[in-house]
Amino acid sequence: MALSLNIREAQLADWDRIWPFFSDIVRAGDSYPYSPDMSKEEGFQQWMVMPQFTYVAEQSGEVVATYYIKPNQASLGAHVSNCGYMVSPSYRGGGIASQLCVHSQSIAIKLGYKAMQFNLVVASN
Repeated sequence: MALSLNIREAQLADWDRIWPFFSDIVRAGDSYPYSPDMSKEEGFQQWMVMPQFTYVAEQSGEVVATYYIKPNQASLGAHVSNCGYMVSPSYRGGGIASQLCVHSQSIAIKLGYKAMQFNLVVASN
């Protein structure tokens, strides 16, 4: 049974709640092309500043997952969205990623995107 989540736009203060699992995922080096020794400030720029929007998923007030949405390419490719998703390792297997994906598709439509493209999907996903 999927967890009941509150998915909302991330606030700058959420970064301190995202960073612990974000850094663990990045440090593992098996799902994102970020440097495993990425600093908290670099991560903030990549995840919270550069995307068009970033969202968090809360379960009982705890941030358990996050995703961003942005244009996949600039200019003539800006009608296609791109998303990146991260779920805290302790919350995996409960359908959170599926809920984030459905939410992101709804947001993409609201933002006027015509398609969604995933550039990096690892075999373990």
